[in-house]
Amino acid sequence: MAGEAPEISGAVHRTNSPFESQDWINDAARFHRAWLYTGRIRIVEVDINRADPTANRCAEMRETESKLRPLGHIVVPLQGVADGGIAIVDRVKKGADGPAVRTYACSGNAIVSVSMLVEGVIGGEADLTARSAELTAVLTEVLADLRPR
Repeated sequence: MAGEAPEISGAVHRTNSPFESQDWINDAARFHRAWLYTGRIRIVEVDINRADPTANRCAEMRETESKLRPLGHIVVPLQGVADGGIAIVDRVKKGADGPAVRTYACSGNAIVSVSMLVEGVIGGEADLTARSAELTAVLTEVLADLRPR
């Protein structure tokens, strides 16, 4: 990965955002990059722990999941993406029409996240689980585009 924005179906990369140019770390310890988009995809982030190539970012993701659920956020696992994935809807967006969903995929020392808008109301885990195929497809597309060519 050279730092180019992933190409995602139905999303347009925003190249003029001050946030994007500031949110960039590329050193021996860490690679972190965020890209902003217009359309239903809003943000794609990649975070790689270079300091510890044996780090288990999936354990961190599961810890995040266990901390968010008791606070009232909607959290569901996503199957079939990297070494594991989750989708999260913020508790203040629970029951809102067209909420943002933050999805995460982990693999070894890396986490990729995508923030996207979904159609309809998500009032609970069943609603979010019903959209898991769509959410997993977007994460899979991003992961495929980030792989070295």
